[in-house]
Amino acid sequence: MVNNRQRIPLAPASPSSLLWVAYNGTVVEGGGTEQLNVRVSEEAYAGWEQFAADQGVTITALVEACGLALGSVTSATKLPPFMNEICAEARRITVGRRRRRRSDDA
Repeated sequence: MVNNRQRIPLAPASPSSLLWVAYNGTVVEGGGTEQLNVRVSEEAYAGWEQFAADQGVTITALVEACGLALGSVTSATKLPPFMNEICAEARRITVGRRRRRRSDDA
């Protein structure tokens, strides 16, 4: 299995980074792979990187495992408290980015 991960800065002084996670050469059941491009803050990237290193895994493997676990979550699933906190923070980030995008378009 080949997992490639490359951090590509958006701009030298940018507070955000582009985290590129690709499943190059990885064959999964069903035969397909997907590419996921996400923009995260440098602080969030450092969190992913540190957590992965502490656990002895790659960010790609964490993203894959999270996706598999989240795929089985339904609206009837009772989420653990930490996951509710993560979702609340994700909503806050989503709203902030949408507001910025609208003001940039104006």
